[in-house]
Amino acid sequence: MYLKKAKLLKIKLAALTAFMKNVGTIGRELADNETREGYRKIYKDIKETLADPNLEIYAPGISSGSSLGGDGLLWGQHQVQIINSGNRLISYLEAVLASASPSSHQSPKKIAAPANIFISHGRESEALNLLRNSISAIGQIPLIVMEESRLGKSLHDKVLTYMRRCTVGIILATGDDELKGSEYLQPRQNVIHEIGLAQEILTNRITYLLEEGTEFPSNITPKVYEPFTKDNLSKAFIAIVRDLKAFGIL
Repeated sequence: MYLKKAKLLKIKLAALTAFMKNVGTIGRELADNETREGYRKIYKDIKETLADPNLEIYAPGISSGSSLGGDGLLWGQHQVQIINSGNRLISYLEAVLASASPSSHQSPKKIAAPANIFISHGRESEALNLLRNSISAIGQIPLIVMEESRLGKSLHDKVLTYMRRCTVGIILATGDDELKGSEYLQPRQNVIHEIGLAQEILTNRITYLLEEGTEFPSNITPKVYEPFTKDNLSKAFIAIVRDLKAFGIL
């Protein structure tokens, strides 16, 4: 992310945080229509600055339209809408800014090249699309084996080749297969296999994302995993940025 854009987002984040504090503390004393319209303007402005088409998924906006009747003050349900959306937007902005370029006192020569990030996944899904877009949005390179050249190798060797080109790995464990006699689902066999390879090649530089309602097999023991749903990867995205910072990528 360019420094100018990062600085602009920091200003907008500060304005959003102040607005949210106001809504949270004296919200019921504020005018309903004006307050909701004010939040929608802030949201739109941030969305345009981010240029992120997936923002609505990570931090949904609020409903439009005018309220009728009552005393004209902020309705309870509208206050909750703003707070829920605003808090998720703040978390998203903080995660994006955490991945921004180094501060201006650093020489451009010190800016690290983007890292290849191996993504292990099962079936194609919206979660995979969002994860790919999120990694690209923070200036890193999502490496998805099925999108790469086969290089004349077997599938196993192809996975090994590309995994060895990566600095870190993300395991996107979606519930694709039924577990006999269990109420839970299980990741596809290729994901289970790739977890073993990643634990050998990438060792501790792995982030595990586990879809709710899914279990890892008993022989897979990730130290920590982040739960997610197909419709909500915002918390998982924050965990990814946190781990990438810990791994020295961001």
